[in-house]
Amino acid sequence: MRVEHRFFAADRLRLHTLDHGGSGRPIVLLHDLGASAWSWRDVAAPLSLWGRVIAADLRGHGDSQWSAEQRYGTNDLADDLWRVVQAVSDEPVDVVGHGWGALVGLRVAAGAPDLVRRLVLVDTPPSFEEALPFPPSVPYAFGDHTSAVAWERQAHPRASEGLLEHVVAHATRPAAGGGLARKHDPFFSDAVPFRADSAWNDLCCVTVPTLLVRAQSSEVLSSATFAEMADALPTAHRCTVPDSGHDIPLDNPLALVDALGDFFHEAELAAGGLSVGVSNG
Repeated sequence: MRVEHRFFAADRLRLHTLDHGGSGRPIVLLHDLGASAWSWRDVAAPLSLWGRVIAADLRGHGDSQWSAEQRYGTNDLADDLWRVVQAVSDEPVDVVGHGWGALVGLRVAAGAPDLVRRLVLVDTPPSFEEALPFPPSVPYAFGDHTSAVAWERQAHPRASEGLLEHVVAHATRPAAGGGLARKHDPFFSDAVPFRADSAWNDLCCVTVPTLLVRAQSSEVLSSATFAEMADALPTAHRCTVPDSGHDIPLDNPLALVDALGDFFHEAELAAGGLSVGVSNG
């Protein structure tokens, strides 16, 4: 597919998106901490059957501008999403968020439901009250492309070689003195801005059709918390993606696409007045 690079202004920053094409209302994809819009590559192409797919680089990531004041709160990113949605559509859009991107989408859906038609939360808890370890240290720089791909391969053993090559090629840049560096603000090497947040109130305020997604081997979303999220949103659809850890868009993108397609189809049937079931996967 031909991908169009588009830029938007928000909070004096330049935000970057990848427009993967497709017809119909936009489907906005939001990546996790430390990732980029290219993480959605193998999800975006088949998902374009359901709408115009736009993958965004969160501020401080990819080709979006870094914040000089390190304004990287979930509210800051939610404001960015609000501006992007306003720029790309006159109607509510579908939002699919993974990890931190899910919390950003959730904040917007709860606070501005007129902007979001359907919401998908991919493998993230509303809070990190459980005794989760701090994320492991991730190298910021690499000697060359081969070493960067090798690191990603050991970090994501389920991902395809072609996808990892592509992600590394677009998510790194030449570093001063040689080698390659990641395309995100070094601030994120030592900080996880959303770890102190709680989004349970946001979850309880959501009124739009919502899909809750959990990875079968999730490192961050326990089955117990997943069940609590479903209890907070009793009308939500839910599914578990097999053969995947937390990074579902890399580990098993096609299974995620299938889950999204089923959700969109059932949501459209429900909007037309037909009765549909709720998955308890």
